[in-house]
Amino acid sequence: MALSRFLVPMLALWALSISSSWAQFYRNIQLPSELQKKTVGVRLVDYVKHTNVLKGMSEKDAEELQKRWNRFVERDYDLDETLNLFFHDFPKQGSEGYLLPLTAFGKTKKGGQYQFIQADVNFADDDFEVVVKNVYDLNDTLFEMSVGLVERKLIVRDTLSPLKMVFPLGVGSFDEGVLNDGVTLLTPRFENAFVDKWAVISERKKPRYFKGKPFIRITTDENPANGHTAIGFHVQPNLDTFIRAFDSHGCMRMQLDDLIALHDLVKSGPHRRLSINVKFNIDDQADHPFPRINRPYKKVLNAGTKENPRWTLDRDDLVQTTKDWDNFAPYELLQDVDGDTHHEIFDYDMSWRRAERRENKQEACYAKFPYKEIEDEKDRKEMYEEYEDCLKDGRRRRTLRDRIYRWWTH
Repeated sequence: MALSRFLVPMLALWALSISSSWAQFYRNIQLPSELQKKTVGVRLVDYVKHTNVLKGMSEKDAEELQKRWNRFVERDYDLDETLNLFFHDFPKQGSEGYLLPLTAFGKTKKGGQYQFIQADVNFADDDFEVVVKNVYDLNDTLFEMSVGLVERKLIVRDTLSPLKMVFPLGVGSFDEGVLNDGVTLLTPRFENAFVDKWAVISERKKPRYFKGKPFIRITTDENPANGHTAIGFHVQPNLDTFIRAFDSHGCMRMQLDDLIALHDLVKSGPHRRLSINVKFNIDDQADHPFPRINRPYKKVLNAGTKENPRWTLDRDDLVQTTKDWDNFAPYELLQDVDGDTHHEIFDYDMSWRRAERRENKQEACYAKFPYKEIEDEKDRKEMYEEYEDCLKDGRRRRTLRDRIYRWWTH
């Protein structure tokens, strides 16, 4: 009895010692201040590529874990494809390697359900050991999305769990007083808008520069037919190298892997639509380490003067933009407006602006050549021809190369 009373506290002390030493085996990494908000929610492959925090881990190592996730986990947690593998907490460092709190997202081989599998991943000696800690089913989530246009980021956050992902974006070019007064972006702002699975195109093949990859459209009404917009998320045109810049005609560009993960989250999720807000600046400070490009940046081409600006169309019938190589993007001038439910100062396809310009041109030409008021038929016909020439003056002429491009692309 006396021995028992002696052994119990000794065993408890020993267990506490073991537990304490294990807790101290991995210690917090002292992240630079700029990386403290650029870790949680970030894809492991991106983190390794764009930071030097995990010394000894290569991009190939990170890709190996994501692509061959099933090699490192029990069969119950096998995935058909790991769509995202991201940090849900800060990494820790030990004497021989790292402890990485990672979440894998994908469809399970067993049961075919989309799940978020949270695990502690030990990395040492170029190898991984994965210990699953928690599992969240996509059917038990309610995600919401926030876009910060200035920082060029998309934050996807579950309102029912701690799940959170951060994706870098490329966003719209600047309009510096050509289409509108003041300075703004070609990407509209949306408050209380939606990403509706009925409005998602899983394989967009036209125009061809979408390369058959997903197009995730933003809608402004619960009925997508009423709230249809031309703005959405897609890949860099022609699958060119992704850049986190101000360079689009209004849509938001994503890395291909990020776009596919977002597509499956929306299309396979339990809700027909998810809420999205798009602003110049958002309160959530979470960010992504992918570098932002602020020079050069694209802006609407001014084919007129500063006093009398004039826009033109490119061969896709979108507003013509140009690169400013000399200056930094003036994003500090971008200010949100309260209650701005749909910032309609820019129409992506330019249809109403073209119609407005055509009407103004018709009025101006008719004022010069009022052919309808001429009684003599021959004189009226001659003046009508002058009127037609007036309408054509300054109009962009399509070359054979342009026509071939439009036939092939659109």
